[in-house]
Amino acid sequence: MNLEFCLLIIDDHPDSISEATLILKDHLEATGFTLKTTVAADLSDSGIKALARKSGKEYDLVVVDYNLGREDNNGVMAAAQIRRQLQYTDIVFYSSDSTLDLFNELAK
Repeated sequence: MNLEFCLLIIDDHPDSISEATLILKDHLEATGFTLKTTVAADLSDSGIKALARKSGKEYDLVVVDYNLGREDNNGVMAAAQIRRQLQYTDIVFYSSDSTLDLFNELAK
């Protein structure tokens, strides 16, 4: 039996979490799963919305970078688009910006 765990990555530099993705892959494989990753290609508001509508229910976990490198969209806005379509899918925020107080930013 082959079980698939589907991960959606919303990040303007998805290679920044490649090590974490490999750790997740190893963990999942040890428990009988395979990891399928999808990187969002269009980080605009309309691109995220279209992705969530088209194939959103396929994902078991969505990871979102807080800073998407865009002035018109950030991780909070992207997550809001995803959440509208995927009410029960877990979303994890992260940031590689050490000066950012992510907890307080998300609390706003």
